Amino acid sequence: MTLAALAPMQQPPIERWLLQVTPQTPIPQCEQAGSMLRGAFGHALKALACKCPAEQHAADCIYQQIFEPLAPADWPVRYQDCPPAFVLTPPAAKNAAQSPLSIAFTLLGPSLQHAELIWSAWQLAAHLGLGNERISASIERQQILSQPPEAPAHGPLTLNFCSPLLIKRKLPGAMTSSPLQADQLGAADLFIALHRRLQLTHHLYGVHLTPPPALQHWLEIAEACEVVTRLKPVHFARRSNRQQQRMPLFGLCGTLQLRGPLDADLRASLALAQWLHIGGKTALGLGAFTLHGTDDLTFVPGNHRA
Repeated sequence: MTLAALAPMQQPPIERWLLQVTPQTPIPQCEQAGSMLRGAFGHALKALACKCPAEQHAADCIYQQIFEPLAPADWPVRYQDCPPAFVLTPPAAKNAAQSPLSIAFTLLGPSLQHAELIWSAWQLAAHLGLGNERISASIERQQILSQPPEAPAHGPLTLNFCSPLLIKRKLPGAMTSSPLQADQLGAADLFIALHRRLQLTHHLYGVHLTPPPALQHWLEIAEACEVVTRLKPVHFARRSNRQQQRMPLFGLCGTLQLRGPLDADLRASLALAQWLHIGGKTALGLGAFTLHGTDDLTFVPGNHRA
């Protein structure tokens, strides 16, 4: 049974909260707020849920299960870290300096079992303050969603990336992978990133309930797809408390349109990925997008790539 056929009958263990955060004063340098919000939530969750000595967590530590999960024995060695049991979707860069801030928080696997603890952690994070200035804020849980969105059944699809998309590939003649620019990004790159993300979330958290279809099938679809992009490079940095320095980051923001024989499974997978993000650094809020059909969003033609 395919992912698309299964979706209406059973729902994966996933829930999405729409949160509104209202700081007492504007938070400076908040254009890419994912890392800052993740750090505030993580510190609050650790204060509430972790009593372990130093960095050695107990096997039943709830903080570790949610924020820093251990790799299972059959975890692919090519992946360094396990994705946490949540996905934080930060406000779009153009809205991050405004107040209030609208963010989304997706709960996966063990997070659903400790939903009230997680809500308490968000309340504590807002109380303790956000950003380097520790600006206190109020927080409201405006809506709880349990039904992942559906994709338009026909026609081209437009992905509107509201946080930077980071996809790497080894370019011809290069020894290592490097971040792709807008004119280098093709349908195959996007589908590989999507497939990897769904493989990992299925393996760890049962999201989706069934593994994605064979990657080769999606790559065959990619060969028949055209990609039209209006993506701009975004250079920014995040503060790493572990390394005590600012770490440079890069990604692409804007719109990407897929034209071609997109089947039901691929459409359903892209729709689910709106709650999961795709590409690199998703734990920091990167790779967030919304999905639209041709009737939902005015699309201005840009760079074409077959």
